[in-house]
Amino acid sequence: MTILGSTQKRSFNRATREFIAELFLTTIKLEIYDKIDQL
Repeated sequence: MTILGSTQKRSFNRATREFIAELFLTTIKLEIYDKIDQL
């Protein structure tokens, strides 16, 4: 039970990090596109 719980938590943390990283990259891309549009 403890091992399963920690495994679920670890995979949840990994998924959260991947989601945040994807969100971060998308935000950077949008900012770059906005700057290119302003040129």
